[in-house]
Amino acid sequence: MNSKPHSRRYSARFVAAGAVLLSGVCLAAGCNSNESGGHHVELSDFGTGKPSTAMFARRDVGPDVELTTPAPQKTTPKAEEPAAAEQAPVQKPVVAKPAETKPAPEKPAAAQPKPEQLVVAKKEPAQPAPQEPATEKPAPKTEVALAPQPAPAAAESEKAEPKEDLDAEGRPKLADGTGGFSGVITYKGEAPKPKNLYAKGAAPKDPAVCGAEAIPDQSLIVNQENNGVKNVFIYLRKKPKGFKGGPPSDPLTFDQKHCVFIPHNLIVFAGREILVKNGDPIVHNTHTNPFRNPGFNSAIAADDRVGVKLLYRRPEPVPVKVVCDLHAWMLAYHLVLDHPFCAATDENGKFAIPDLPPGEYEFTIWQETPGYLNKELKVTVEAGKYAEESLAFDAKAFAQFNGPPSKVLALTTGQ
Repeated sequence: MNSKPHSRRYSARFVAAGAVLLSGVCLAAGCNSNESGGHHVELSDFGTGKPSTAMFARRDVGPDVELTTPAPQKTTPKAEEPAAAEQAPVQKPVVAKPAETKPAPEKPAAAQPKPEQLVVAKKEPAQPAPQEPATEKPAPKTEVALAPQPAPAAAESEKAEPKEDLDAEGRPKLADGTGGFSGVITYKGEAPKPKNLYAKGAAPKDPAVCGAEAIPDQSLIVNQENNGVKNVFIYLRKKPKGFKGGPPSDPLTFDQKHCVFIPHNLIVFAGREILVKNGDPIVHNTHTNPFRNPGFNSAIAADDRVGVKLLYRRPEPVPVKVVCDLHAWMLAYHLVLDHPFCAATDENGKFAIPDLPPGEYEFTIWQETPGYLNKELKVTVEAGKYAEESLAFDAKAFAQFNGPPSKVLALTTGQ
């Protein structure tokens, strides 16, 4: 009876040893109860009575089959820790294999936002494209539209400034304590028609320049509507007692255009500089004929916009005749005085002389065709107002010459 138990113990040990050998063979071949689908077999050691575990590999599952299901891991019992400790070094490389396969499917999930970024990038350039031209186009239009508006405003203000110095009749306002002399000079009877010395293109010399415009006859200009006579001088031959004024510092301009002097009548304060200019592309020769001042006889270069200086140092008793020695029809008059109490009638025959000290005066009225129209016109000037006169002269008064002969220098060629 004692031999049987011993024989059973040996047989059980042989069985257990065989099971361990089989398990080792299975592990060497790459099989596992958790990974390759093996079967667990529990054996009892008949010698010790302790349980032992053996593993037999399945033959229907090959070593090349991928198993990603984590289900076999749940079947591992916690009570088999001693057996699992012996197999721990073998299970580590097996558990690492599924960890390598898990990141692979996660990469495409991270790449999903890429198409959304492309969609947003397409929308951003599309929105500013239509807005930029819409805002830029009207900007230059407004600037351009606002640019001309200040110009007329400035022009209106400049026109308004001289109007503030005129009274309701369009005459200069009087300084405190002074008076003035104003009026109109008319042609009595039917007004003569205006005429030209030469028609356009018919100038006898330098027709390309002098004939660019008709050359008018300015010896007697009468307004066809109100018979007012233009270019009549009204002046005091002598300055009032106590007057101590001097000439202005800025120069006057005496010009020439299309072989015509501009202006035809010029009032000059003795000592004031005159710049004789030339607006034609040809040479002119300006020649004055004064009584009390040295004569001026100078060629004025073509297109001279700087001017040649002309100076009258003393007043003249009558207007000075000015001619051009190269173009015989050119004619003008300079009234040279040592005071500002004078005027020349405008296109309506009107004149105004302001700021006279109150008193009795004798005015001279002079026109280039007859000379004196009146040498001693008596006028009483009162402070604070204008003394007014309406003077009319008939055709006979303008036809006869009543002044001193002009001083003219005759040139001969020696033939």
